[in-house]
Amino acid sequence: MARVGRDGYYTALVCPNGHVTTSMLELSPENDQPHCSECGQGTIRECSACGAEIHGSPGGEVIWGYDPPKYCHACGAPYPWTAAALAAGNELAEILEGLSPADRKSLVASFDDLTRDTPRTAVAVLRTKTLLGRLTREGATALRQILVAVATDEVKRQMGL
Repeated sequence: MARVGRDGYYTALVCPNGHVTTSMLELSPENDQPHCSECGQGTIRECSACGAEIHGSPGGEVIWGYDPPKYCHACGAPYPWTAAALAAGNELAEILEGLSPADRKSLVASFDDLTRDTPRTAVAVLRTKTLLGRLTREGATALRQILVAVATDEVKRQMGL
């Protein structure tokens, strides 16, 4: 029987862009690929900040449509795909047309709250929805793409993503 981690999860193998090679490495060692087949980046199986294995599927369950976690369960550091999406959001906020400097600052401040469910998430959702209405179609589409990659399921539901 394949080993499940002490915390009851299999190990996930993911590239820095968030492409999942497997969510059950112990059950499918043949998928232990050094590079991502979608983007060519090297794959990782542990947090670069603390070395904890990336949580994959829970032991005893097969999860279809597994999404990798946004933050490390052991130390709370953002995984590379989360950090990259947040950086892209910050960069996009600087070039979006239709936003004042105050709007840009407000949008950037909302990104972190859109990636985790906290008391401030509802404020971030409302603020972001309001700002989306001020953007060009291209700007709104680009922002939505980033939000789909990084937002929590609840945020996606509230924003209709």
